[in-house]
Amino acid sequence: MHWNTIILDGSIPTQEIKRMIAESYDLVTDSPTKKIYEAVKKIPKGHVATYGQIAELAGEFAFGGKGAQAKLLQEDGVEVVDGKVDLSKYGMRLQKQKTE
Repeated sequence: MHWNTIILDGSIPTQEIKRMIAESYDLVTDSPTKKIYEAVKKIPKGHVATYGQIAELAGEFAFGGKGAQAKLLQEDGVEVVDGKVDLSKYGMRLQKQKTE
């Protein structure tokens, strides 16, 4: 763990303080969650992506490492063929909520 203590007396340039803050932020937020959010932000406006595509953008570690997700799915009885799942068979069906 790193800790910066800065006395804000004008002796340290503002850009240097901003750099240290950004570096500190990156150190504490370099997590799978951050990488997933960063991947989601890459989806162009007006488009959608599957979890698999997001995992590919974020790096497969985000979902437990290469093959880990497939193993978990298979343990739940989901057939995985060549790293893919038949969504017409195993995909979740969302019901539209009635609006009043």
